[in-house]
Amino acid sequence: MNLPLTGYHSYEHYVTDLERAERYYTKALGFRRIGRSTPAAEDRDGLRHLVLAGGRQIHVVLTQPLKDWSVAASYLKAHPEGIAFVNFKVSS
Repeated sequence: MNLPLTGYHSYEHYVTDLERAERYYTKALGFRRIGRSTPAAEDRDGLRHLVLAGGRQIHVVLTQPLKDWSVAASYLKAHPEGIAFVNFKVSS
């Protein structure tokens, strides 16, 4: 089977300090913020997200746990900060 992958779209980075991670991506790497999670989504999922855009059409979703039961909190209890998901572009 051949997957019609055409490139990377984004990755999700689980972090413990959202503001620190955003500063690093924007100041050191030249990304810019293009979105963030809504308060309703944060309450529902126990997570806060920032979406950053960088060069070459790559996006980064920075995710910080707000609740101990969230998927990011579970991940960060077992691992250091890191990439949780990689999303690819595909041809239709």
